[in-house]
Amino acid sequence: MAIATRRPGFTFYHAFWRALDWIFPPTCAGCDQWGERLCPECLARIEILSSQLCPKCSQPAPNGQVCDSCRNDPPPWQACQSWASYRGPLRSAIHRLKYKNDIGLCEPLSQHLVQLLEEQAWPVDCIVPIPLNPHRRRERGYNQSDFLAFSLGLQTGLSFIPSALQRTRDTRSQVGLNAEERHRNLDGAFSARADRISGRTVLLLDDVMTTGATLRNATMALLQSGASQVYALTLARALLEEHTSEAPVSLTPSGSQEIDVQHSA
Repeated sequence: MAIATRRPGFTFYHAFWRALDWIFPPTCAGCDQWGERLCPECLARIEILSSQLCPKCSQPAPNGQVCDSCRNDPPPWQACQSWASYRGPLRSAIHRLKYKNDIGLCEPLSQHLVQLLEEQAWPVDCIVPIPLNPHRRRERGYNQSDFLAFSLGLQTGLSFIPSALQRTRDTRSQVGLNAEERHRNLDGAFSARADRISGRTVLLLDDVMTTGATLRNATMALLQSGASQVYALTLARALLEEHTSEAPVSLTPSGSQEIDVQHSA
């Protein structure tokens, strides 16, 4: 991508991973074939979210207008976009990134976030990743959203501020919780540093959006600490069948097929 090749920091970062892949050839996160972290065939199978979506929650909406749900219960962010459906090769890639220490996947995946961010033309001036639960961070040893945000910052020139947002307490895993339980689980779980984000327009970054509970609570913490505006960006949206209480969102993969995914707000 042109924006990446113009920035020396990312040029070095990209070269580092290409050299490492030459020494230790990777396998595709989608099909396990040797040679690339995400092969062209698996990349083509990723189901990209369509453009006719509510700008607040990525639900289908006529002409991309704000949906009824977001008009009735407005999310605290200005806008929110996700790149693709959390299924198939992308789900496998995110699982490998989170649980298999394959942080090299952040470099190719983040380039798709650059393209999505360019399309939105949001007036953001810094990137803040969603922090992990402290216990999970200690177990895993890293936060995948930090690496995604770092790579995105190198490509766009936006300030990367990983310390701007903290978890104030351990929370139970969100897996298996419904929308109401997720919001209750994360209520008051974040705090933000005013000295880092006061007066700034923040791009809040996470890997997966499910009900939107994490993004909602993190956004509120940023705004309460003086951020002027918050925009949210994620790699993926979780699927309807994983959270059947949520409303459908339409997807447009490389073909014309449409698939339902859950509502986030």
